[in-house]
Amino acid sequence: MNYKATSNSNAERSGSKNASLVSVKSLGIASNSAEARSGGIVKGSDGKFYAVLPSLGFLVCYDFEKGTSTQHNYEGNASGAPFKSFASQAGKFYTGANSYLYEFDPVTDSFTTVVNMAEQGSTLIGWGFCEDDEGLIYFANYPKLYLFSFNPTTKEIKNHGLLDDTQMYCFSQGADSSGWVYSAIGTAEVNVVGVNVVTGEKKFMFPRIPGTGNAVVYKTKDGSVAAQMTVQGEIQAGIDSSYLGSWYILDNGEVKEKVDSIEHSYMTKYPWGLHVPFENAPSIENMDYPSHTFTYLDPIAKEKKTVQFDYSCAGANCSPITLGPDGIIYGTTNHPMNIFTVDPATDTLIDHGIKSIGKGVGNICCYASQGDILAGAAYSGGYIYRIDTKLGIVNDQVHVSPKEEAVVSAISRPRSALALSDGETCLFSGLGGYGVVGSGMAIYNVKTGETTVLENEDLLEYHGIMSMAELPGGNVLCGSNVTPQGGGKAVYDTAALFEFNPKTYEVSNIKYPFEGVHEISHMVWAGDAVHGITSTGVYFVYDYEKQNVIHQQNLREYGSVVRQGMVYKHDRVYLLMSDAILQINPTDYSVHCIGKLTERATAGIAVTDNAVYYCSGPVVNKAVLHFE
Repeated sequence: MNYKATSNSNAERSGSKNASLVSVKSLGIASNSAEARSGGIVKGSDGKFYAVLPSLGFLVCYDFEKGTSTQHNYEGNASGAPFKSFASQAGKFYTGANSYLYEFDPVTDSFTTVVNMAEQGSTLIGWGFCEDDEGLIYFANYPKLYLFSFNPTTKEIKNHGLLDDTQMYCFSQGADSSGWVYSAIGTAEVNVVGVNVVTGEKKFMFPRIPGTGNAVVYKTKDGSVAAQMTVQGEIQAGIDSSYLGSWYILDNGEVKEKVDSIEHSYMTKYPWGLHVPFENAPSIENMDYPSHTFTYLDPIAKEKKTVQFDYSCAGANCSPITLGPDGIIYGTTNHPMNIFTVDPATDTLIDHGIKSIGKGVGNICCYASQGDILAGAAYSGGYIYRIDTKLGIVNDQVHVSPKEEAVVSAISRPRSALALSDGETCLFSGLGGYGVVGSGMAIYNVKTGETTVLENEDLLEYHGIMSMAELPGGNVLCGSNVTPQGGGKAVYDTAALFEFNPKTYEVSNIKYPFEGVHEISHMVWAGDAVHGITSTGVYFVYDYEKQNVIHQQNLREYGSVVRQGMVYKHDRVYLLMSDAILQINPTDYSVHCIGKLTERATAGIAVTDNAVYYCSGPVVNKAVLHFE
């Protein structure tokens, strides 16, 4: 389907005058859907099987025998997002969301324990999960990596201490029969930590190797505990890496033996993992949470069945939006990722679903357009997508749009995009993956479809790139971020401005104008200078010829910085803050408040001839403008 927006002569009338806010109109929820966030197949105390399926803010319990489902909200915790879940031998289900630990009984169809662990310093609870022979449930916390246990009988929670001083993540756990609990930890440096929960002894199970990678621990179906480690990149000389990539049995705090393969109880292709620890249990083979359906293998009938389950939700939060070259506004939601469009001519909001985007993709974070092509970069993994706006959003036997063009792990968490004036090049950058400090760059040519990849060491090492603006001479001014995501440890404490030559890939003119500021969030070229804003809310003007900041103004009174919230149009810089829409005159740097917002903005921004479109959580809003 092809979408075209009608033009508006108000563009000429608006000229370079200040605007005022007429009204804010809600266009509705972009995608009224939810996503799977781990799960478990529980054998209840009645001997029946249930699927317990968490999502953001709630879980669904499906009774396989009755073919019915019930929804259970996380009361007072609507934003709670589980990461791991566990089905116990006693017939209970466990998960965590934000600082809350949840125990759910599918037989009584209710939460039997809800504990807010914020008082114990917990932020995101419910990582890992395992069970010992006594039925105690173990789990970890993020970002302070503590090991906890929960006694289902007494309801006592015990803190067994910090697993590691620097790592933040625990993705899996297993308990042996000798009092040891093993936790697979880390992103920046991975390992398996064993803790004797009786004596308190703690040890790393494998030699420590610097570098990002992956560690996993599983309780095998024969009752053993098995672990595996992998590390990416080249291993330093002299370090024993012979154990990497192989499975080892762990017992009584020791690495016992190497095995060729293991069988465990997790379905790892299910989003965040599905725990199925019972024999002859139904197994979910295809989950489509947004469509309220899943397909499972019935172990009795020996056939696949597709069932529906019910839930209601507030909708998925919106990621940044953009005005495409066809005049249509494009955007995606996150958790789950659906594509949506808005036609400014009619304000029609359409949820296109996932279309040709893979299920493992989180959201398109930033966009750049050349001609009829709108290119975007997506989390997590740095997927480069090409939207042919002449086709619109389509996925049939003839046309695919969006179309995946490349996967660039060096920009695993994209944040910035720039279309160069050559009419064919789009630059993408952002942040690295789990445990990675700094990012690279993807240089995408819309004419050839080729993507050139630069690694972080080719740019400004240990810096990510959050904002970019093309300078008159062809160089690109980049604004950096020094705060890594996903467990990485920062090397520097101050973000940089630096120039990048897109032809020679040279980096030059590195400046640190904002001491102690971790991020330069947005930049655009306007008038005869670069205009930008830092993560601390300081608007600045940068003279590239003098190579210094010539103007600063604190805008924190208007709220916090919003992702992709700066656009140049109508001879003005439009800046979306969480609490207001601002307009900046690039000639005298004066800041004009178009209007305060009653609902906080969370993602921006598309500016048309007479309106500013932005998002508040799952809702797309239109701020109607009047020009003086």
